[in-house]
Amino acid sequence: MSVSRRALLTTAAGTAVAATSIAPPAQAAQKAPGHAATLGETADYAVAKLRAVAPGVSGFPVGTKFEKWTYSQNGDWVGGFWPGTLWMAWLHSGEERFRTLALASAEKLAPRQNDTGTHDLGFLFYPSWVTAWRLTGDDTWRTGAIRAASSLIRRYNPQGRFIRAWGALNDPANAGRVIMDTMMNLDLLAFASSQTGDGKYLDIAVEHARTNQRNFPRPDGSTPHVYDFDPASGAPLGPGTV
Repeated sequence: MSVSRRALLTTAAGTAVAATSIAPPAQAAQKAPGHAATLGETADYAVAKLRAVAPGVSGFPVGTKFEKWTYSQNGDWVGGFWPGTLWMAWLHSGEERFRTLALASAEKLAPRQNDTGTHDLGFLFYPSWVTAWRLTGDDTWRTGAIRAASSLIRRYNPQGRFIRAWGALNDPANAGRVIMDTMMNLDLLAFASSQTGDGKYLDIAVEHARTNQRNFPRPDGSTPHVYDFDPASGAPLGPGTV
């Protein structure tokens, strides 16, 4: 892996991967029993898997049924993970096919930029569109990611200082429901503030995180999946799960 490609990997994924001379997967498999695979060998193995399955992927993989992928065509809540995985494969291998597939997959998420019915816009747009912008420089991806962040902050409840997890904005059901998973969607808001200079995105992310910090942790350090609030007053009601 070249220095420039290593830098791109660090930028795109947020984590630096050590650049070492790694045997191909076939050679790695022949090592002595008990050999612990290196990160590079594991990445080689993953890329080999992707090389085999990617041409047959017909949508966004959501899960498996009877050992076969099940797909969503609009991305469901996991849509960013497939293009994100393809970007990582391209960065590790340099194979242009992964870049081509990553761009085509990310483009299919375009209609979701304006989706105000879910908190999962970070999952959808950070690994896919933010990464596409960082690796291509095409401002279309950056603009779309910021638009998705603007859709996400519409779910913010200023009374309770939280981002609502589920349900349409005009649907009273789940109006005060917060889930721990939203924490992983907040990077998109930090990105939007850093790119626009508008602090409102990051402010909402921080307030949501502080609300979680005050209410979710149990004495033993674990957390529930769900915490409910009164959507009108913002008062905490208690934990739950789905």
